[in-house]
Amino acid sequence: MNHEIHEKLEKIIFKEESYSLEGTNLEVYKKMGSGFFDKIKL
Repeated sequence: MNHEIHEKLEKIIFKEESYSLEGTNLEVYKKMGSGFFDKIKL
């Protein structure tokens, strides 16, 4: 699907809450990083 068309069809139900949560996620990421500091043993 074309990206521009997709944006027109997309509707966020809880817009303010969604933006608030995304902002919180980014703040945690900036402070703590991605969280993958340990080596993975296979």
